[in-house]
Amino acid sequence: MENRRIVIIGCGNVGSTVAYRLYTLGVADILLINHNSQKAISNVLDISDTPILPTPNISYGTYKDIEPDDIIINCAGNSSMLRTLDRNSEIDNSRRIADDIINNINSTNFRGLFINVMNPCDEVTYMFRNLHLPVSHIIGTGTMLETFRLRRIVYERYDVSTESYVVGNHGNKNRIVFKDILKDIEKCPDKLLQDVQDRVWSIYAGKGFTNFGIANVLSKLICDVIITGEAEEYCVSTFCAGDVYGIRNMCISVPCILTPEGIKEVRHYDEVGQALSEIDWWRM
Repeated sequence: MENRRIVIIGCGNVGSTVAYRLYTLGVADILLINHNSQKAISNVLDISDTPILPTPNISYGTYKDIEPDDIIINCAGNSSMLRTLDRNSEIDNSRRIADDIINNINSTNFRGLFINVMNPCDEVTYMFRNLHLPVSHIIGTGTMLETFRLRRIVYERYDVSTESYVVGNHGNKNRIVFKDILKDIEKCPDKLLQDVQDRVWSIYAGKGFTNFGIANVLSKLICDVIITGEAEEYCVSTFCAGDVYGIRNMCISVPCILTPEGIKEVRHYDEVGQALSEIDWWRM
């Protein structure tokens, strides 16, 4: 990852937490961009107040400061999920913000990796196809977060680790793909999936937003793939512009081989195809 910097767009609850997490890991220099520049400045000053030295450089700037090989993480947005309990309620506001981000990035010579967090994650990731980038450079965090939640719940419930994962849409249009010992011990798969989907609302009930979980997802993605330069398989939201598992013209989370240059390939498994076929996509 030599000379590759992480640019975080949006300094709200998610963006500031992601910046803090990556900064404390010391993985890369960080640039914060926010429509309210003073908020970006304040986050830079606050995050850099640490007794541990030396540290990566953290700074604030504008879209004009983006370099060709940067890694952009889009954390912009203004969540209304607590009021509606529906990620899709954010679509109009997210579309407006995404259009502005696209126009600004396309005015630069950026050719790096773009990671989207903004909700509704899959629909917004699809909007970013209008960036002047190969679609393999555009990734949505998608059901990586649901997969982390699944594995945590299983560990707490059964005291075992699992490699099972969640595929489909970030939200409630998804399914568990059961692997290893879990498929033998889980007797109520529908209840387990519901527990995974409901976890976000338990978090929202107490604080009105989520931030630490997605920061953990991004730090793992950055550290396991971008920093090491190794290829890893994760469920992330990717374009189904051709024919991915029989699904076209949308973004969904499926197992992908990720490299520092983006998505190398979409992996095809019979059990994933079966799980996706059970989702009523037409109602999205």
